[in-house]
Amino acid sequence: MTVEPPVDAAAAPATAEPTNTTVLPTEPAVPTPANTPPVDAPPEAPPAAAPACAVWIGAALEAWATVGVACPVLATLSPRCTDCASAAGACVLAAGDSDFDPVATAPLSFDPDAPAIPPLDLTFVFSDRAVIDRRTGAVLLSATATCNREAPVSVFGTLTQVTPDGVAAGSLSGFGSCDEDGETVWITAQPTEGAFKSGHAAAQGSASASDAGDFVQRSTSSVVQIARSK
Repeated sequence: MTVEPPVDAAAAPATAEPTNTTVLPTEPAVPTPANTPPVDAPPEAPPAAAPACAVWIGAALEAWATVGVACPVLATLSPRCTDCASAAGACVLAAGDSDFDPVATAPLSFDPDAPAIPPLDLTFVFSDRAVIDRRTGAVLLSATATCNREAPVSVFGTLTQVTPDGVAAGSLSGFGSCDEDGETVWITAQPTEGAFKSGHAAAQGSASASDAGDFVQRSTSSVVQIARSK
């Protein structure tokens, strides 16, 4: 028996022809977010608009925060709505003391078939006469406020007059109420520049009224005749 010596692989001649191989780099896989819906999933519906009462509560909280006053009652409310007409006693009217502890309550009931309250409306007209207070130099004038239902009214504006001494100006304000018959709102114009005198002056004002969540504002201007008080 003939035994052949082992063949040195390193020294052995190559018998196969070399081949060219191109290796393309692979792109890393992008992970899919966990909350990504499937491709064939139906589109999500847009979020529902906040109910009107929730918007009002949020606006009230922001208004109190703007003036730097903490309101314990509003702070405990969440933007949600309760249908007070769903059943008798679903809503309760409560009165509290200075610590906001309830001292009296009464259940509320509503007629679901009652007609809706019309939007609040306001008309506002200055009177054409005014009087100067001799002691303070302030001007007292009036206006007539008419609403389609009773509501409180506030008035703010300016009174300007050209006098022989220059220009007199002042800020005017007044508070009152309005109803269908028209109510008189008394307004005081405090001088901030110069001194008012007898004669004509230009009044410009804005009146606002609010009731049951409705808010309306009207602006007007007029020429008034100023006289000195006797």
